[in-house]
Amino acid sequence: METKTETKEQQSDRLGAAAGFENTSARVAARVEGVIFDLGATLQRFKGRSFSQARRHMHEGIHEYLCKKKPSSFSHVHERIFLDAMNDKHRRNRDEQNEGPAKEYTSKHILMETLAQFNISDISAAEVESAVQAGVKELEKHFELFPGAIEMLQKLRQDGYKLALVTNANDVERQERAIDFGNLRQFFDPIFVSGTVGFGKPDPRIFQLVLDKWQLSADQVVCVGDMIGRDILCGKRSGIRSIWAAMEPHSADRNSRDILTVKPDMAVSSLLQVPSAIQYLDYKAQNPTSRDTVVGYALPSKKVDKLVRIGCLLSKPGWMYWPVNLDVPLVHQSRFDVILHKLTRDILRAPERRHYRARLRNLLQYLESHPDTILIERQEKVAALLNRLDTHEMLSRVVRQNQTDLRMRMPRVAPFPDNLASAEDIRGYLNSHSLDFPLIVKPSNGFGKFTTHEMAVVFNVAGLRHIKLMNFPPSLILQEFINHNQTTIKVTCLGQAIAVTTTVSLPDVQPDFLRQAAQSHHTPVLTVFNSEKMLPCAYSPVQFTPSFIKSDDTEEPAAAESTAESIAEPMHGISIHSKAGAKPLGSLGISHDSIHQLAEAVKSECGLNIIGFDLIVDSSTHEVVPIDIDYFPSFGLQEIEDVSIVLESFIRKSIESPRRPPQWDVASPP
Repeated sequence: METKTETKEQQSDRLGAAAGFENTSARVAARVEGVIFDLGATLQRFKGRSFSQARRHMHEGIHEYLCKKKPSSFSHVHERIFLDAMNDKHRRNRDEQNEGPAKEYTSKHILMETLAQFNISDISAAEVESAVQAGVKELEKHFELFPGAIEMLQKLRQDGYKLALVTNANDVERQERAIDFGNLRQFFDPIFVSGTVGFGKPDPRIFQLVLDKWQLSADQVVCVGDMIGRDILCGKRSGIRSIWAAMEPHSADRNSRDILTVKPDMAVSSLLQVPSAIQYLDYKAQNPTSRDTVVGYALPSKKVDKLVRIGCLLSKPGWMYWPVNLDVPLVHQSRFDVILHKLTRDILRAPERRHYRARLRNLLQYLESHPDTILIERQEKVAALLNRLDTHEMLSRVVRQNQTDLRMRMPRVAPFPDNLASAEDIRGYLNSHSLDFPLIVKPSNGFGKFTTHEMAVVFNVAGLRHIKLMNFPPSLILQEFINHNQTTIKVTCLGQAIAVTTTVSLPDVQPDFLRQAAQSHHTPVLTVFNSEKMLPCAYSPVQFTPSFIKSDDTEEPAAAESTAESIAEPMHGISIHSKAGAKPLGSLGISHDSIHQLAEAVKSECGLNIIGFDLIVDSSTHEVVPIDIDYFPSFGLQEIEDVSIVLESFIRKSIESPRRPPQWDVASPP
């Protein structure tokens, strides 16, 4: 197949970096046959840390090697000062690259510059090379592939796409080793590294090498990359459609600037969305004037991955999904009919931090200027769930107005004051709130922070005093522990659809164990756990429990332990499931009708439709006890039958329903 020749008009269009999504799609009619990928921050990232942190580890490896080889040469230079100098040079180099086609310096060059800065002249070229290799080995310890990278590449290859890798790096040897990491090399032909060919992105010549190799025209290829001013711009200059991989925040500042003038054709925040994004581009090429529903979503990356794995957030005819970057005015990103969000962290931190206020202000300004755009769900309603004491009061109102056939009550709770120093103070405070051991200690903040799920079961006064010495959040609540046959009922609501799953929970506390703990006046007896990771499967008369079970909250959606107990009557849209080891719902004396009525009452009370809440059944009194409410929960959505269809139906109904604009001050959320 011969490469197609562009007209002057087409050439001018592709060199116009500000061409928007609709214009690009409208002029392309060929089916995609090849995909060009970037490497860093697109397929590969640094484990649990930013690029700057990983680079710091590399510099530490270099410094450690040289200090062992020539300790006298570094006696006059403090380690931190030397590392800061290397880091500044690396950062300046990256900034220069992103201002334009500046040359990229290697780690070797930057090290030699730093040695010269500190007048260290007795390091040989061979020692410099060895030091850099030591640093690279340290850097490689922190490599990892993005979730779904291999799965996505396998899918594309199975579907017959040609795959190429084009990456900017003058440290060619280091980059080749990075390509070998995770067996990536097997998927790509050709592979081009800028340091080898002599030019790099956004120079369109490097993409032209791929087109020549494949003998494809530009409109038969898409590129996928994380940097708008490099990867996406290179695509624009080459006449190639682009998919922005918006997973990593490390280029956020540069991307926030570049997206004002360079518009990607599509955007994803999970690699598992790439195949559907390519298919959507093909669809738009054949249907350039179609008016699709554009759903923006501002969701944590883990939640996006989970939703994508169950078939949600995948663009298709009639529906386009776009990850919203709240650091940039939304008008520069896309046209949104609906914005789906879980901005709990932004809402929580907005009063104290200007950055989060600015992000929320960008959202509200877009909604004010686009009154037809629907926000799912309303921020002020989500903000009302941030504090567990507030959600406790909401659930208390539901219990007081109980219209079901269930016998219900609320657990007793109280804030945990900082001024309870003595054992007498603690006992007096507990008595005044009708509380006794055992107690659940949990953060008062319901969600939005990493510490939200750090909890403890406390069995005596010494244990409660010990909590104050531990690394717990400053604001805590005390909650009555209720024996509940080690089973929690998780209710997940998505519009009118409801999923109910019984899961293994905290073990019951036996009276003998509690008496033993009470007699340990000076020994703290407590069990600390993270409810999202591991739950204790037994208690022990020591400070920490030695054996744990995996929390159901962290299971992948495809986990096999969930078995359907029954599918309830379609009129309610309830699906019932039980996890291995948990009691089935039927044995707990709770009917489907009761669950449906209770779910509707909770949704009405909090004014939200995408929620989850937990129930337990007191093993002594058989009363049903609501515990917590969670907005847009990670658990349970996968148990909803045809969840992607249910989500789109809910979105469609939200568009059609009456609405009013959000009303609250981003500096002082409710």
